[in-house]
Amino acid sequence: MGIEALLIGAVLASLAAIGLAWRPAMQGRALRPRHFSGGLARELLGFSFFISAGNAAYWLLSLSDRWLLRIFRGPEDVGLYGVSYDISGKTIMLFVTAFGLALQPLSISAWAARGREATEEFLASSTRTYLLIMMPATVGLGLLATALVGLLAAPAYQPGAIVVPFVAVAMFLYGLLDIAGRGLILNKRPDLEARNFLIAGGASVALNFLLIPSFGILAAAVVTSLGYLTLLLLHAATVRRHLRWRFPWVTFFKCCVACLVMSVVVLGVRHSLIHTARGVDVLAAVMSGAVTYGVAIVALGEISALSLWRVLTSAAR
Repeated sequence: MGIEALLIGAVLASLAAIGLAWRPAMQGRALRPRHFSGGLARELLGFSFFISAGNAAYWLLSLSDRWLLRIFRGPEDVGLYGVSYDISGKTIMLFVTAFGLALQPLSISAWAARGREATEEFLASSTRTYLLIMMPATVGLGLLATALVGLLAAPAYQPGAIVVPFVAVAMFLYGLLDIAGRGLILNKRPDLEARNFLIAGGASVALNFLLIPSFGILAAAVVTSLGYLTLLLLHAATVRRHLRWRFPWVTFFKCCVACLVMSVVVLGVRHSLIHTARGVDVLAAVMSGAVTYGVAIVALGEISALSLWRVLTSAAR
């Protein structure tokens, strides 16, 4: 059935998920006309309208570069860009999405049960945890970009590896802005979130329109990271009136130092194993980089060795 099968499969998977979730979600309750509330329906529609508008604006930020690459540079550049974009973007998004799925119910629970101050503390702590985990993952992906694209894609796609570090940074920023913008959702201001998405998306389209004809996939990747940075700054500026987002600068700078030490080790390991079997150098670089980062972050006093060991053993279980 071709590409249509992907769309049909997505619909069937959603229906199956609804069927599996229906009974535990409803907990014996029945749907009856008398349960309908016009006021609640208007509130839901008003809220979801701006959420949908924000999602549409997000498409400008995340997908317009491919359309403009197709128009100005041709389908070959779209292929080069798309493969490396997915290798880097979906790798980072795997962790960012998992983090976001946990953040959403926990932040709502903190807001409802303990109020504004406790929620601000929770978001600050979540940001620190996010930086500790995602900064080395983002830096490591950028360092191993060429090797990963060579390992996972045909040789013809190798030139696209140049976009991996920029896309990885963009996805890292996406996770941060999800934390920063949490206060807008908790205060029921999706209109402000949608406005920020529209501004950042419009700016990205304009920059891509100007730069892609001359600089191709590199321009698309740089503009993507700049677009997410713009969105993060807009969210951080907007949310201050509703919920304070305290960014842990000390943790950020310590992570930068640890990532720098990790980078030296990763590049050294890759260079020393460059003639080994395909993929062995990548695996060795990842393992040595993880150990180096852990030792460095403990040595810098950001996390204790005991705490790190508890996290690792908990993850293993």
